[in-house]
Amino acid sequence: MEACDLEQAQAFCRILAETVGKLPAEVRGRLYRPAAENCVKGTVLTGAVGRTKKPEV
Repeated sequence: MEACDLEQAQAFCRILAETVGKLPAEVRGRLYRPAAENCVKGTVLTGAVGRTKKPEV
């Protein structure tokens, strides 16, 4: 990624995070809950952190 593209992406993410942070807690919860559930299901409960395939038995 080029330096200017990276800077634009970082600025976009910063502005997005700041804007979402200004939303009411209920709205933020509805935005983040699906991602949090997927994170837990995909890594914590399955132990799949850092793995790309299931271990062979």
